[in-house]
Amino acid sequence: MSAQQQSTTKGKSRRWVQWIMKGGLWLGAVSLTLVVLFIYSAHGDIKKLYGADTQLVDSSQFMPTDGPLLIRNVSILSPNGEQMLPATDVLIEDGKIAAIGDDIVAPKKLFEVDGAGKFLIPGLVDSHAHVMHSENDLLLYLANGVTHIRELAGSEKHLALRDEIGAGRLGPRMYVASPQLDTDGFWLGLYRDFTRFSRNVYDPETAREVVWELDRKGYDAIKLYDLNVETYRAINAEAGIAGIPTLGHLPVDMDLDELSSTGQQEIAHIEELVKLLLRDFGSVRQQGTDAFRDFAAERSDRIAKDLAGNQIAVHSVLWFMESIERQFDDLENLLGEVRLEYANPGIVEGNQYAGFGWLPERNRFRRDDADSVEENELLMDFWQARKDAHHLLLKAMIANGVVLLAATDSNADLVVPGFSLHDELQSLNQAGMSIPEVLKSATSHPADLMNSNAGYIEEGKRADLVLLNKNPLVQMGNTRSIEAVIVNGRYLQRKQLDAMLQSVKEANNRSREMDIGHYL
Repeated sequence: MSAQQQSTTKGKSRRWVQWIMKGGLWLGAVSLTLVVLFIYSAHGDIKKLYGADTQLVDSSQFMPTDGPLLIRNVSILSPNGEQMLPATDVLIEDGKIAAIGDDIVAPKKLFEVDGAGKFLIPGLVDSHAHVMHSENDLLLYLANGVTHIRELAGSEKHLALRDEIGAGRLGPRMYVASPQLDTDGFWLGLYRDFTRFSRNVYDPETAREVVWELDRKGYDAIKLYDLNVETYRAINAEAGIAGIPTLGHLPVDMDLDELSSTGQQEIAHIEELVKLLLRDFGSVRQQGTDAFRDFAAERSDRIAKDLAGNQIAVHSVLWFMESIERQFDDLENLLGEVRLEYANPGIVEGNQYAGFGWLPERNRFRRDDADSVEENELLMDFWQARKDAHHLLLKAMIANGVVLLAATDSNADLVVPGFSLHDELQSLNQAGMSIPEVLKSATSHPADLMNSNAGYIEEGKRADLVLLNKNPLVQMGNTRSIEAVIVNGRYLQRKQLDAMLQSVKEANNRSREMDIGHYL
């Protein structure tokens, strides 16, 4: 080949390389653009799932009565929660209970309420809530007498909400735990951070740094989620040094005996203990549900003693666990029983990226019609055994004096914010807790744990209160008979609470994409 031919061939080769490189760059740019567009679209759909696209209700339209308030001749719940004290007067000033008694010297200008035949209890606390992007839920809580919620998958948005409410925005007081902490590989960690708004901590050293970062940002607690044992221990140890409490889930590879020494202050579900019992037991399918119940009964007392000895509080989340069996076998009827019209439609309807919602089309617990009758019966037996294990553990914890906190996991499947706390209180009572103990689990116990100046009807306590038409000590369901709610000393009468509920329902209807009329 001549020198000229060689030069021509080299020139053609260079041009081919340039074309390939340009084509590769163009293809890469197009691919990157498509990926970015997909991520942007998916992110928007996930935020919609969490309620971000639902029309917001302007809470400033609801004007509570402010200033001095005197409730006359009302029965009040005793500080120990055991009895209703004889009718008396309660004066509220500057957001606090100023005086209790029959000889109160009251200011001349005040708002007076006739409490005759009515019952005053501390405001209720939902110790395991998820507001997500569903701000209208704040009104649902107040309308149901819930004056304090504990957000267990917090973000900086929730910190801002907490501060706005502290500055006067209408809503329940908020306790905000950090984003949930996971131990994942790099890619799974990115996925979870994106879809769950969680935080991936790779190893113990990273975990220790994250504890201090979250503490500086002002979170009230550290939320433990899907962690390995080493990272879990490092977080608890460092949080102890920082003076910030830890709460949440237990590592799947943790030995239950570690409950006697862990630094974790709260367990976010009774289910966390059931899951470790299932792991230790082995295959329920092979050994049978009766054998698992016996195993749970045998272990429950030791677990409860370890919890009590280490002063670990436990969130109940009982109604949700009880509902799963019916979501599997009786979903249509159960959807008709919950207050579906008030739940955020983004959360109810779900979407294609998250793949779950509350309705039959996407409900993750629904019965699979493709399964055999035998397979469905086995699944029913399994969910029943899980529910029974919850009840066995609950009874052991009651007997051993474990601090139990009424908690709902609100916005989980069919768990409607605000309304669900009353469902939870009834489930706890039906499972063996006395009514006074149930009330404490939603009032004084969480108040003591949070060092909140509420949870009791005593002079000097913050005036977060609920005025009822029926005595809750007579029947647990009477906590629903709400006449008025007092939040930080501001009085919301029944017609205002009804207006809140109506506004949320109307906003939901304007934002709804799927018809739920046949469930109402």
